[in-house]
Amino acid sequence: MHLAGAAEKYSIQFTKTNYEIYDSMAVDFAEKIFENYIKQNYKEINYEINNIEASGLIEKALVDICLNNNIEIISDTLQHLSHIIKINRFETKYYEIQSSKDSLHRKIEFDAILYGDFKGVRTFHLENSDIVSREDVPLLESRSATYVNSAVPPRKKTFYEKALEPAILVSAAILSVIILFTVRSN
Repeated sequence: MHLAGAAEKYSIQFTKTNYEIYDSMAVDFAEKIFENYIKQNYKEINYEINNIEASGLIEKALVDICLNNNIEIISDTLQHLSHIIKINRFETKYYEIQSSKDSLHRKIEFDAILYGDFKGVRTFHLENSDIVSREDVPLLESRSATYVNSAVPPRKKTFYEKALEPAILVSAAILSVIILFTVRSN
């Protein structure tokens, strides 16, 4: 079907999925480590990352950056480690917004510690915070990477929902008793 002279505009807001945010934060973290603690001082690194579910994203990002910059990667815990990365937190949380029934505050936080040959301990904190629709949460989460998912707080019921629920249950019980006695008497 052709509509002459008709023009339609669509405005779609694209919200990043939890996995996309995790991946972006992992790349940011790897870039910070590379720029500040690898680039100038190492031709090869031997690193260790503690084993949490999301550590694979960080490891992939770090390896990609190093290989793209001709830095050899060794991951052998039996040899001297030049970089040790301890991820303390990489999680998603949803918080209810008091002024809105259908929106949630989504907060993804990352905390890590880096130590090694460079003397000292470095701490990192990355955070992504935004507002998402309660209805969109299933679209933002991942079935294959469940570590990016989080529990959604239950929607608070309005005063009328709280008052009507018991009334509906009592009415249904009374109706059931009436039907039972009507059927029995016939």
